[in-house]
Amino acid sequence: MTVSSEVRRTDKSTYVVYPVRLRAASGDTISLEESHNPDSARRAAERFAKFLSLPLVDSTYGNPIVRQPHELDESLRERAQRTGVRPEIPKTPPNIRSTYRIEGDTLVLEIPSSGFLRAFSFPMVVSLIAPLIAAWLFFFGAGAQEMSREFLTILLILAGGVVGLPLLSIGLPALHRGLQRTYVELTPQALTVTSRSPIYRSTTTIPADELEELEIVWTSMTRLNFRRPCQTILARSDNATVQFGEGLPVEELRWIRDVVHNMVTA
Repeated sequence: MTVSSEVRRTDKSTYVVYPVRLRAASGDTISLEESHNPDSARRAAERFAKFLSLPLVDSTYGNPIVRQPHELDESLRERAQRTGVRPEIPKTPPNIRSTYRIEGDTLVLEIPSSGFLRAFSFPMVVSLIAPLIAAWLFFFGAGAQEMSREFLTILLILAGGVVGLPLLSIGLPALHRGLQRTYVELTPQALTVTSRSPIYRSTTTIPADELEELEIVWTSMTRLNFRRPCQTILARSDNATVQFGEGLPVEELRWIRDVVHNMVTA
């Protein structure tokens, strides 16, 4: 049983779907279901895999994550109790960017922002400058001399909406990524991840006895049509999915993952 991600293109749009397929030993596949939501596709794939007693190969986040039939719906804590294996807390790597502190029975990891300039890279700068140059050439060129001031004002407002709204939809998420700080709170009961920036704030909580996956996966930071792959930590249960640590060195990601894994399986 497999679940993956695919980019589909039409004449008017580009979108991502998550197909669930049954793969035969011969390599042939049968499409069972498709979803626009990766969590919904994963839950459907789990239902099929459990019903057919087949392993599940999940590649929705790049590198495949394989779960055997008896591991489906098994939390990390239950797996550690069954196998007697849980990771030790590793040595802190040198020059880490994250900080941590203990508050009672809560371990708080603070992951810094990736930086404003990093979020607004060259493609973003080009996307902002190009419309300004085009507007300057149009409105102050020969064509503008023959237009009335009222018509130019209306045209400028329309052009601002056409150009500004798409740039705003790109700029705000990039600004959030560039300025956000991530707080990972660990207790024996739950994992809570909070991303906070001047733009908005989001919080995801996964009970420790429901956390099924804690993996380092590949993700992408999308800026216009430019994609820069990087790694992040994926934490997932049947009811919630959250990623954190995007942009950190892989040694630091492994350290954070193992610290979280040790805590939730205690």
